[in-house]
Amino acid sequence: MQTSLCFMLEAEGHTVRVVDALRDAAELTDYDCVIVDHKLIGKSPLRLGELAALARPVVLLVDQRKDFSIPEVIRFVEKPLLGRSVIEAVGSALARR
Repeated sequence: MQTSLCFMLEAEGHTVRVVDALRDAAELTDYDCVIVDHKLIGKSPLRLGELAALARPVVLLVDQRKDFSIPEVIRFVEKPLLGRSVIEAVGSALARR
């Protein structure tokens, strides 16, 4: 999925950098938007809060929205990723910046 997601975003003109592990949200620098699969952070409110506190848009990929208490600043896209849902979420997030 990661390779396909990168390909889609690059085809839309976005520069993509893949980070396999995120120990601390503060280590993210030089970016316009972050896309995170919820399975990488679990359901930890602290981790979601760290992502929400970033000064950049966050798109969270989730299995079901009802499983999460997502801060409003985080946009979510439900899996499976169909059509242009991620591209539209990123475009919307960047337009609001």
